[in-house]
This record gives sequence, C-alpha cells and structure tokens, in this order.
Amino acid sequence: MGFPFEEEINCHYAVSLLPLLPMRAEPSEKAEMLSQLLFGERCFVKEQSQKWTKIHNANHSYDGWVDSKMITKISVTENDNLEKADFWQVKNVVASCFSEKLQQNMLLTFGSKFYNYDEKKEIAFFAGQVYKISKENLVRRNVDFSEKTLLEITSLFLNVPYLWGGKSALGIDCSGFTQLIFGAFGVQLPRDASQQVQVGQTVDFFSQAKTGDLAFFDNPEGKIVHVGILLDNKTIIHASGRVKIEDFYPQGIFSAEQNKYTHSLRLIKRII
Repeated sequence: MGFPFEEEINCHYAVSLLPLLPMRAEPSEKAEMLSQLLFGERCFVKEQSQKWTKIHNANHSYDGWVDSKMITKISVTENDNLEKADFWQVKNVVASCFSEKLQQNMLLTFGSKFYNYDEKKEIAFFAGQVYKISKENLVRRNVDFSEKTLLEITSLFLNVPYLWGGKSALGIDCSGFTQLIFGAFGVQLPRDASQQVQVGQTVDFFSQAKTGDLAFFDNPEGKIVHVGILLDNKTIIHASGRVKIEDFYPQGIFSAEQNKYTHSLRLIKRII
C-alpha cells in the first residue's frame, strides 16, 4: 500500500504532484524560471526553509528553488522503490487525471509520469495517493523511436509558444523541447543546450545528418545558445518564438518568414 510521508525537516526526497511546478533561480516568486517539474518527477532536497526548497531534479540533474508547499515529501524507501519501479507516461499533449484525494480532475501534460499503474483498473498509486487515468492517454515506459514516431510526437507541439524554462505545450524553450521529446524515447538529456551539446557523437559531415540528430547553434561569442531536432538533413523543428519547422542548411536555420538566417550552425550530434 505504499510508504508513509516523512514530514520531518530532514526529509531529503520529494515528488511533484502538480501538473507543472516552476523551478526558479532564487527563492523568490519574482526570480527567473529555470525549468519546470512535471507531474510524477522526483527530486532531491538540498536546502529547505518554511517557504522555499532548493531541489535537484532526479530525472535531469538540474537545481532550482521551488515553493515548499508545491512539492510532496516521500520517504527514502519510497524514492528508492519509485526509482526502480515500472512507470507509464502521458503520451498526449494534455490528459485528464482524477485525484481521489482532491475529488477533482487535473490536466496533465506530455511526459508526466505514473507509477504502480494497474492497467485493468486504470489506477496508479504512489506518494500515498490514488489517481485514475485512462490507459489511452499513456504509454508504458518509452515510445519506440522511428522517423514516424518522431514526426508524430514533435508535430504535437507545433505552434506552442516559446517560454523560457518551459517544458510543456503551454509554453516551452528550445532545450526543454528537445529534452521532453527525447525523454519520451527513454533518453534523459541534460536541461540546457550548452549541456546537451556534450552528449552523443558528433556528425562530421552535414550530408550525413539524419532524422533525430540534434543541431546546435552558437552566438557571435561562440557560446551554444540554441538547439533543435532534425526531421531530415534539410528541415529542423525547434522552439524560437514558437515551435516550428524551418529550412536547415550548413550555415544554419533559414527563416522564410523573416527571409534570413536566424541561427548559426555550430555542430550536429547523434543521440539515438
């Protein structure tokens, strides 16, 4: 039946049971949003006060501050069990989930996780709570990667507005987009483009680029500032203003809307 919560101040683990939880650069509502926790994502508590908690995202190795009342503490034992447990994730842009504790529905976003899911009853139990969600909204563990599934999933996000630190169809940034998409295929990328560029194998020649490769772009100072996913060696889908598909050349991304190159290509990496 699960494990009890640890209410003590020295509890070191927590899980997000809200649809989206902002992670901030400083312990303030006015601070920059660095990223977001999705429903079901676990974290390690590094610092804690009555109002703010500094966490380390267990899924993506990222630190940030969250409102203490927005995370749910779990025991060390339950965290270990969840880490080893089978899981299901939301495969649709949004999905409705019923919380027995709240006796209300919640709208969850793509990539949200459920543990201990009973397929027949369509019920998940973890962190001491019970959730009901249709199996039609879920996929067990990961989506199998193919050109077809990549196009299907990335297309779900077309025209989603750009949001710094965002990780959902309500708003997303370039590296949040690549992280979320690759997470669906079971590949856990770091959070930022400057970190993601360190993963995978370099594609030496532009002509060898293929579907699913990540293209990285730099600024005039040579810093990696942008990333997108190649749909083939001529087109790229990325979040810039909104999630969109644009032409891809050795020089970089060409925007037909602006009639100019908007991003300068630095290198291409193969992750899958």
